Amino acid sequence: VLTPNLESFYQPGADLNLLGTSVSMAQDLLSQFAGSADFADDLGVAFGDYDRAIAESIAKKWAEDDFGELPAIEILSSDIMGGANGAFAKSTNKIYLAEDFVNSGSLSEIVSVIVEETGHFIDSQINMVDAVGDEGEIFANVVQGNVLSDAELAVLRGEDDWGVITVGGVDIAVEQ
Repeated sequence: VLTPNLESFYQPGADLNLLGTSVSMAQDLLSQFAGSADFADDLGVAFGDYDRAIAESIAKKWAEDDFGELPAIEILSSDIMGGANGAFAKSTNKIYLAEDFVNSGSLSEIVSVIVEETGHFIDSQINMVDAVGDEGEIFANVVQGNVLSDAELAVLRGEDDWGVITVGGVDIAVEQ
């Protein structure tokens, strides 16, 4: 879930109050987005062709403030994250956040990264194949009401957002 018992996560010095507030604000944005008239079109901007039935089911849940199917958030050492502030792994169904980022990022930055990584999760649910480029960042911009120019969209669609992190000796493919 996106509103986990935050104390249960690896949190060496992480600011859990800030993270809890960030999660709540991200959920508010997702709920508002789900109720927007442009929901389906905006998902198309971020994800291209997608399974509309699954997306509609997600929108219905979000509109009712049901976020129970979203991935858990785990805070990892910034060294493990390799310079990324956040990442999503389909194989573990988790959003990972860098400890230093959680402790030093602004509220709006943390919210944006949570929404971006939620976008990677949503893509994994509504598409059989990963959307082109950094669909998570496109999704975060759309959800937050930021209008991207054609040039900005082209840059984001040209990005390779894949990486690998190693957690407990296990290599995990992530989108970051």
